[in-house]
Amino acid sequence: MRERERPTLSGSSLAPGQFTAITLYVFEREPLKASSPLWTHPRVTITPHVASFWVDCGIDQVADLCGQVARGEPLSNKIDLERGY
Repeated sequence: MRERERPTLSGSSLAPGQFTAITLYVFEREPLKASSPLWTHPRVTITPHVASFWVDCGIDQVADLCGQVARGEPLSNKIDLERGY
């Protein structure tokens, strides 16, 4: 079985006239390296890789977080900037 071709994002893809904006959430290696120019590109938005998570339990997690805020508790799933995600 052949491996499915993976689309790639090149510098020319981000050139003016190609895309107005790009939102990315899956990378070949995760987390995306801190040195990647994608983090600071003005037309690139990077989101967490959690697509199936929302369907499975995302609503429950949002409800739990709202409860934590209402009770003055620390949030259970803060982003760790030291780890990059």
